[in-house]
Amino acid sequence: MKENSYKPQMPDVMEAIFDAAYLLFDLVAAIIISFGCYLPVTLFSKTKPKVGLLMIPKTCAYMWIIAMGLQLLSQSRRLQPL
Repeated sequence: MKENSYKPQMPDVMEAIFDAAYLLFDLVAAIIISFGCYLPVTLFSKTKPKVGLLMIPKTCAYMWIIAMGLQLLSQSRRLQPL
């Protein structure tokens, strides 16, 4: 069997950095959306029960976080040699 002697080039490293930054930006955005929807529910749900509807976008933000994690997991498995 041939030994793999691949050395990452600079564009490969830069692409990995940009991918990580993009994922981190999306993750932070999803967390802020989730918290922004949850905070009014905890503060105002006793006086205005309809504020509880903000739990729906909070749940969607959680599903978005899970989808990002699954996408990252599938990408990492695709890159690893068997």
